[in-house]
This record gives sequence, C-alpha cells and structure tokens, in this order.
Amino acid sequence: SCCCLAETKTTRKNFPTMTELLCIPLKQTGEVDLVKPIKSIISSSRSVTTADLNSLTELQNLRSKMVAAIKNQQFTEATLEDAQNYFDQIGHLELKIPFNNTK
Repeated sequence: SCCCLAETKTTRKNFPTMTELLCIPLKQTGEVDLVKPIKSIISSSRSVTTADLNSLTELQNLRSKMVAAIKNQQFTEATLEDAQNYFDQIGHLELKIPFNNTK
C-alpha cells in the first residue's frame, strides 16, 4: 500500500481540483527477534533474571502486535495504545542500556 499526496490548484470558485497524484510506498516492516540480542547485551554485564526475560517477552509481544496491526491496517484505539506502550518501553530500555556502546 502507499500514501498518496495530491497536488491541487484552485479553480475560479476557489475549490481545489486534483491535478497530480504522487504515490509513496509505505515502509515495510517484518518480524524481528528483540529478545536474543538484548538478552546478550544484558548478560555481558550481569546475569539475566526471570524478570528480565518476562519483560523482554512482553516487549517482543508488543512489537509483534504492532507489526500485525500495521500489516492488517487495523488502526484502532487499542492498537494505538499498544504502539504507544511499545515505544515507551523502547525509550525506557534505551535509558537502561547504552545502545551507542554496543557493536
């Protein structure tokens, strides 16, 4: 699917008319395993706990739900909340793990 932008011009009555249509493909996303690489980063500095694994699994589930919603074009209040929660969790994770220092 794509996002379409229309260039318009004004007619004599100031009503816009479509003159050109530009179709821009939406970015494609797919499944990504977040658990394994983040678990590896954590284990490089300390033991991975059950709470860590549960949190990483929840993060993975949030991402999977978000990807499925995007692929199925399900833009509901619930999917918006899931996306917001996912990005909040990523933000909190970035504060705990300095990703700029990773390889």
